[in-house]
Amino acid sequence: MPGPERNRPSDAKPQTEGLLSMPPIPAGGASPTETVLPEDLCTAFKSAPDCEGKLAALRQHFELKTIGDPADLHPGVLCALRKDAELYLVEIGPLEDDQRTVGLRLHLSARHAKPAPLSMLLELGRKGSLHRLEPKAPKAESESINWGAQAIDLGSFTRLISLAQGCGMVPNVDNIGTVRDADFRAGQYLTAFYNIERMYMALNTAAQQRQHQLRREETAYRSGGLRMSPKEWNQKVARDTTKTQSIDRALNQFRKVMAGLRLRALDAQQIGGQKDSGT
Repeated sequence: MPGPERNRPSDAKPQTEGLLSMPPIPAGGASPTETVLPEDLCTAFKSAPDCEGKLAALRQHFELKTIGDPADLHPGVLCALRKDAELYLVEIGPLEDDQRTVGLRLHLSARHAKPAPLSMLLELGRKGSLHRLEPKAPKAESESINWGAQAIDLGSFTRLISLAQGCGMVPNVDNIGTVRDADFRAGQYLTAFYNIERMYMALNTAAQQRQHQLRREETAYRSGGLRMSPKEWNQKVARDTTKTQSIDRALNQFRKVMAGLRLRALDAQQIGGQKDSGT
């Protein structure tokens, strides 16, 4: 490396050299899971003029977590990678057949990532060039206002029912239709909010427990405690990733519906028409 490169920060080019390749993805080759990301995040990330702007866009939806051990880099997790003056959104893939190399996928970028040694990713994490992205928990007011930018209607509940059924982790999905017909149609927005919130919290808890279980399985597999062939493991990872994405879509729709219900309730209060004031 030329002399001036030695004065760069520790997270600069020497640690990420060769990790990203330059050729653009061919037409139609974009990541099929890119649409799982919130639309406002995609827009803000792509339009950000620099690394700090992209980082700010990510922080609207994610907490940046340090990477300390291989269990933090389980398949399907999203990470923020700093390389020179750029920031990339990287999805961790399954282990390759050599059990030391990890597949990578770039989101919201015209470049694509090469498989990388797990040891290199851990080193990038220790040096602060790579952070794990953990979705933020919903907040009482501020996040609800953001999610509530889209008006809620009967179709919002229909989509929620479809996504809840699709993820397979929401018991008594028909209750969503009951809330729509008995509470929402009657203007009982606060009652509807509390009923939907209970279902959301149950799904969110189950999703977190599932992620913990997947991390334990990943650790067991890498240590040899879980006996599966590389092919079987990769098939399992693919199934788990698809399931995780369907759960995330359902959780996002729950948040949108709850935000819309909260805003409806606030509007009703302001005009003196809140029917749930005695509940």
